[in-house]
Amino acid sequence: MLSYMWNRLRLSTRCSSICYLVGRVGQVLALQMDRDNFHGLGQRKTQNILYLFYWVERNSIGVSPKYHRRIERKLNIKLFETRKGSVMTVINLAMERNRKARKKAKPTNVDGIKFFSAKEIKLLRRHVRQKAEADLKCRRKTAVREWMAIDLLTCTGLRVSEAANLKIGDLNISYGNSSIFVRNGKGNISGTVEIPANLKKHLKQFLRWKKEQGEGTCEDDFLFVGQRGKWTSQAIQQIVKKYLKQLNLYQNGKSVHALRHSYAVALYSKERDLRTVQRQLRHRSIQSTLVYADVTTEEIQSQIRGLWT
Repeated sequence: MLSYMWNRLRLSTRCSSICYLVGRVGQVLALQMDRDNFHGLGQRKTQNILYLFYWVERNSIGVSPKYHRRIERKLNIKLFETRKGSVMTVINLAMERNRKARKKAKPTNVDGIKFFSAKEIKLLRRHVRQKAEADLKCRRKTAVREWMAIDLLTCTGLRVSEAANLKIGDLNISYGNSSIFVRNGKGNISGTVEIPANLKKHLKQFLRWKKEQGEGTCEDDFLFVGQRGKWTSQAIQQIVKKYLKQLNLYQNGKSVHALRHSYAVALYSKERDLRTVQRQLRHRSIQSTLVYADVTTEEIQSQIRGLWT
């Protein structure tokens, strides 16, 4: 049996160094595997498939489809019916088992969501605004667009993809109106987001600046366009990451989406109104908004200050 597997499984140089491990360990593990998955096979062929099962799991094979074809060609493996009625190859079965075995439970974050404090958001906004003012004087474009993106994300709580896909026609900033219409957000949810007066003023200035630069300002034109065309979500993520690193605010787990969390926490802390937060974030269920009702670090500090003095 071992010599048979040695000849059959010698598909690569990597396999040659693994085959001798099959031995007794493979026999023990083979007894624990699902022998009943295959029907109409002889005992010898079933044992060979179980050995293959073990070898695929040991070597995490199946990352590339070429391994599927090579193993099927070498061993002449066809599709086998399982008792569940589904049809899958031995390789796919092994990949499924391997994926379940390697899947680990995610660690629980007892501190809740990741967000930036009000001081950190103000520092980020001030830093990017100063860069934009300097670029505007030197007639450079980069920081002007970046400041518009940072101002939009921090004042509306939009997701990065929603900001990247925002069109000028979605801006409702005429007289008496101050809102943005988000089309096809997460879960294909569309909705209106109210914006403050300072952001409305900034958007009008930005549109005038775009027109001066010869960029399109029609309703179907995207708000954020660079030299290579429309900004992508990854481009905005890199912009936020760049400025966070400049201010030593970047941490693992505190990505650009933390700006949305920061907006929600600040909005809830102001009036303690969950319905307002739910509407601004366009959550279908209030349960998704409840995570922002937790107490913040600043609130804990204010309550424990002078506790026993």
